[in-house]
Amino acid sequence: STAVGLFKSVVALLMIVINGFRYITANGEPQKMAEARQGILYAAIGLIVSVSAVAIVTFAIQGVS
Repeated sequence: STAVGLFKSVVALLMIVINGFRYITANGEPQKMAEARQGILYAAIGLIVSVSAVAIVTFAIQGVS
């Protein structure tokens, strides 16, 4: 579980860094900037959903036990 959580965090951080680089190198092109911003948002939302899911499942399992 810890290894999976670490992997998810690393992937989300990597996606944020890659899209941050894409945003910086967009040269002011609105389409490219919007795509990069959307990628950052999706990576952050994915990380939040993933962490929330783990917290909910952990809470549910501890409540049943």
